[in-house]
Amino acid sequence: HFLLRKKLVHPELQHQLHQFDKEVGPLDEMFQDGSAYVLGRMNKDCWYLYTLDDGGVEQPDQTFEVSFN
Repeated sequence: HFLLRKKLVHPELQHQLHQFDKEVGPLDEMFQDGSAYVLGRMNKDCWYLYTLDDGGVEQPDQTFEVSFN
């Protein structure tokens, strides 16, 4: 399971509730095995990734993918 989002062109205009660094805390509270990553240069174009390590699921019955351009 994962959440993947590209850095906005103007991140300072994004509502604070939906800024990735502000989302990680509540996600960590909800999920014990979550990890947050930044892929790429933080001061340039990058992607934010939050993953869950769900070792108990052998065959997932659902998948969810979101892609923004």
